[in-house]
Parts: sequence; structure tokens; C-alpha cells
Amino acid sequence: MKWINQFRKLEALHATSLLGVLYLSACGCGAASAATQQLNLNSTWSEHDPFQLGAGVQALSNQSSSGFTSAHSSAVSDLGEQPRVYQEFTGYDVSQVGQKFSASFDLQFHTVPVIGDTQFRFGFGDRTTNQALVPIMIDIGQTQGSSFRFRYDDSITDDENGAVPNYEPGNYSGFLSASTTYGGGGGNPTGDLNGGLGVDTSVTHTFTTTIERVERNVDFSFPPDGIADEVVNGWYTTVTWTSDAPGAETIFLDIDEAGRGASVFDVDTGLGVYQEDVFNNRGRIENIDTLGFVIFNNNPFMGNGSYTVSNFMVEYDDGALSADFDEDTDVDGDDLASWDTNYGLTGTATKMQGDADADMDVDGSDYLTWQQEFTGPAMNLASSGAVPEPSSLLLTLAAAISGGLMRWKRSKLK
Repeated sequence: MKWINQFRKLEALHATSLLGVLYLSACGCGAASAATQQLNLNSTWSEHDPFQLGAGVQALSNQSSSGFTSAHSSAVSDLGEQPRVYQEFTGYDVSQVGQKFSASFDLQFHTVPVIGDTQFRFGFGDRTTNQALVPIMIDIGQTQGSSFRFRYDDSITDDENGAVPNYEPGNYSGFLSASTTYGGGGGNPTGDLNGGLGVDTSVTHTFTTTIERVERNVDFSFPPDGIADEVVNGWYTTVTWTSDAPGAETIFLDIDEAGRGASVFDVDTGLGVYQEDVFNNRGRIENIDTLGFVIFNNNPFMGNGSYTVSNFMVEYDDGALSADFDEDTDVDGDDLASWDTNYGLTGTATKMQGDADADMDVDGSDYLTWQQEFTGPAMNLASSGAVPEPSSLLLTLAAAISGGLMRWKRSKLK
């Protein structure tokens, strides 16, 4: 009977793993981690008009925690400073590898903006260091003018004398102004003249972006010799852009796209990283506590104009491993053993007993989380000299089958 139950468990695991791999292959995403939480944003937004001409050149309406409408009137200054729209919140720690922020929103222009140096930007800020990251920076206009860029902002609070000041409450005159480019790429979802941002006011554009603290094995030699010279701590970012225009596709960009800018690259994966310890002049950004938007041009609408941000959502992931059941900072065979021991427990299970998704059960979905987060090392049955019990043997085989399926999936994606 014990062997029958173990084979049934193996069969269930194999099915769970296979379905999970197929699901991940189809949608390109994993199950939501228990470490991920959605930010509770304010229902009203703040704004910063640098010169407050009269009643200001920006008026906000339709405000909610998921968006707003911004209406501009005339220019702000010859310096190109434009009013920012932002929110402040209690800071979230982003000092550890794996911690990240993700944002998504829809954007529609109600007035065609100037095609020139006009840009639309979104970013996250750290008021404690007066710095920001700008993962979405898109030139507005026709195909040849629509492009992504990722930049670092060295000062939220601007200083007309060129110094880098401390953050001044309510002063966002430099927020999202940005600095050196660390990655970029061109194009738009339709690839034609009317596919650029803001060209067609009937089109709604959808954006998602993620910024994640990472460590990469970087090759600094020139020409590259493929050997890691240093472990770099910094930021990796991704952006997707699509629209509801007929025939629109989803454009994906990450920081190493086309090798542009000042980013450096991991010799193991080819992924880029913004080298924060080198370029930040006020220390690392370790506390995200603000976010916002801006159209960056002297007079983006040549008079009156407006745009709407809707369906805005932000999530924070603290980087914790849901399947680290023994809480030793990795996901390995020991965690699998905890899951195996308590498989089938319902209604009372804890994380240490193998409950990765916090539903108080230990079942196949928890195993799938273990599989997704596996960091190793695997159980080395051959070198140990021990003869495994049927349970551990079957589970090891299940893990091997799952690993084979994952390797097959990766080979198909190359």
C-alpha cells in the first residue's frame, strides 16, 4: 500500500510539474509569490509645478488610486521643466538581491503632443538619497522617434547652482529629469507612423515595468574575454509596451537591449545591470518611497492638452523564497524533504512544513513552487552511499523529470 501511495504521489507530482511547465511556457509567468504585495496608493495625487504660474499650468482630475487625468496649459519655462505628478508612501526596502517593484498602467493622450524632444517618463524614487530610477522613458512621435530608455536620476530635488542637494519636502523639480542612459531600444507596437506614443488619440497604450536588485558576474575586459572580472550589485529592469491599435504586438525591452548605454553585462546570462555602486553619487537606492510621471518638454502640447493614466497598479516583492521551508536562504533538497514529510497535510500546515502558498495545505502546488525556486544543491544520492527510502527516491526522480522538462522548455526558447 505504501508503494502504491508513493507511485500515486509521483504520478500527481509529474502531472503537476508538467502542467506547471506548460502553463509557464504559455504565459511566460509564474505563480504569484507569497512575498508579493500590492501597494495601497492614495486616491489623490500630488503635483509639482516648478513656477506656479497663476494657478499653475497643470490641473488634475479623475483622480483615484488607479490613475488621473493631467491637463496642461501653455509652457512652464524655457528650461524645459514640466509639472510632475507623484505619490509618496512609506518606504520599501530594496537593498537585498531579489527585491523588486513592478508597475502597470494604461495611457491615453487626448491631444497630440509635439513630435520632437517630447518624452513621457515614469519612475521610482528614494527621498532618503534624493535619487530615482526611470525605467520608462519614451520619445513621443513617429516610428523613428519612439524609443525606450532606462536612466538613473541623480537628484529628485533640483538645484539651479548644479549642486546635489538633500531632498526638500514637496520639491520635485528634478524628479525624472534623469541622467546617463543604461539601456534602450526603438520601435512601437504597430511599427508604423500611427503607432507611436500619442500620435493617435483614439489608441490606449499599456505598459508594464519591473526594477529588480541583482548581482551579476561581469566581464570588464575589452574586447570581452568571457571571463567574469567582478561581481556587480545593481539594477536590472524590463519594460513591455503594447496598445489596442489593430495589429499591435507587445514590445519587450530589458536593460541590455542592443547593448546601448552604460550598462554592463553578466557573462553567464548576457543580462545587463545598472552598476549602482559606480554611478550613484549619493549611495545606493535602498528605499523606494515615491513614484511619478512627467511629460518632459518645454511645451508638449503647443498650448492646451491632456493625457490620462488608468488601471495603475504597483507591486512590491521582498525577494523571500516561498519554498525555503527551513529558512536557510536557499531552496534545495532539504526543503523538498520537508514537503515530502508533510505531503497531504490540510488545514493546519505552516511554511516550515511545506506550505509555500500560505493556503495551510501541503500539496502539488507547493511542490511546483519548490521546483520554480530551486537553487540547489540537489540531493546527491550517489556520493552519499545511502540507499534512499522509496519516498525520497521517487521524489528525486520526480524532480529529475521536472528538471528535464524545464531544460527541454529552455532549449525550445533559444
